[in-house]
Amino acid sequence: MKLISLAIRSLIACTIMVTGSILLSAAPANARCSDAPVPGVDWSKCRKRNVILSEYNLTDANLSSADLSGSDVRSSRMKDANLSKALLTRTNFDKSDLSGANLSKVEGARTSFVSAKLISTNFTKAAIFRSDFTGAFLNGADFSKTELGRSNFSSASLPNTNFQFSNISRVNFEGASLQGADFYNAWLYRTQLNGVDLSSVSNITQSQIELACGDAKTKLPEGLVAPKSWPCKKDE
Repeated sequence: MKLISLAIRSLIACTIMVTGSILLSAAPANARCSDAPVPGVDWSKCRKRNVILSEYNLTDANLSSADLSGSDVRSSRMKDANLSKALLTRTNFDKSDLSGANLSKVEGARTSFVSAKLISTNFTKAAIFRSDFTGAFLNGADFSKTELGRSNFSSASLPNTNFQFSNISRVNFEGASLQGADFYNAWLYRTQLNGVDLSSVSNITQSQIELACGDAKTKLPEGLVAPKSWPCKKDE
């Protein structure tokens, strides 16, 4: 009986030690996700859904693979932050500064960037359908291989923006500034170009223009002509 009792006590002691070890190893991750929103904070892989983060300074923050769906991040400073592979459905970044930030491979829909500063921001291979970039500053932003279907870039500043291999079908560019933008192999099916000046964009072809929607005020690069189908009929 004494041997059995000693064996049970030994087993209990080992269980406590192992459990304690697991809890201790897990503690830093939990503490990290509850850290205050400050410059350089590490919230990678953290769940931050439907939280208010507006007007915070999150410069250089690490939010890679974080879930920010439904969160209010308006008017925040997020220069050079890392949001790669983050989930951003219905996240609101209106008037925030994400210049130089990494948003490659982010996923979301109806994400809002109205009047945001997105200068030299990296959106490569992102999937952000039906998102709103109205009045945003996107000088030199990289949207190569990005899914942007039905997004709104009206009145946005887009000089030297990279749209190579991107899906910009049904995207609205009315009132946008596109000097030097690169459309190499971009998909422009029913892209809204009414009144847009395309005279200085690069790598846009007649076949792409044939798919898009423009009007008599759309300015095309030299050598390209407006299709007979312009202006497009409204979708039924």
